[in-house]
Amino acid sequence: MTRPRSRRERLWITVVITLVLLSLLIPTVLRTTGMHGMVFRVVSPSLPQGWYWTTSQDSVIVGYPTLVCYPQDVVSFGVSRGYLFPDSTRTQSRCPQTLVYVIKPIAALPGDTVTVTRDSLRVNSRPWLLAHVHELDSKDRPLPNAIGTHVLNDGECFALSLWHSRSYDSRYIGPIPCPVSPRIAFPFSPADAAHVHRMARRIAGITDAVSL
Repeated sequence: MTRPRSRRERLWITVVITLVLLSLLIPTVLRTTGMHGMVFRVVSPSLPQGWYWTTSQDSVIVGYPTLVCYPQDVVSFGVSRGYLFPDSTRTQSRCPQTLVYVIKPIAALPGDTVTVTRDSLRVNSRPWLLAHVHELDSKDRPLPNAIGTHVLNDGECFALSLWHSRSYDSRYIGPIPCPVSPRIAFPFSPADAAHVHRMARRIAGITDAVSL
């Protein structure tokens, strides 16, 4: 006579079946929503840490985390200092061979004028945004900076993260190449997604700036 399964055994069977079904459904869901499998985990403090998904856009949306390509010399310096992780240099990053992909919010677009000071940043006529530019990194090593005025040429964007004042962004490296086929990233966590949205509005100058 067959022994009836215990409650714990039935629970484990349900969990296994659920995981199997999810593994089969997730690729279909990603294709249907246009995410095309671009799901990844953010471990840098430059953004809320956790899992993100991406969606394609016709153009860059100012303020929102975007997949961008950093020039190789910027990446080499960042990796040598520990600002970027080696796996940021994945060949499947969809960047040209001389560029490497990271994820950063975009604060300014081609044709914009960006003014950077030691404690603030301004794009065109928007209110000054409090965004500190440090002289030293967390290990007391000198940091490069992009203090001054930058008129962005065709194909240039300005990246800015307000989650971390030592974020390896355009305050320190200057303008970066604009993404040709923009992909915007959103956290799976509803609380983090709301935070990203609020910060995007600040970067875009819709609400008052906040200090880092």
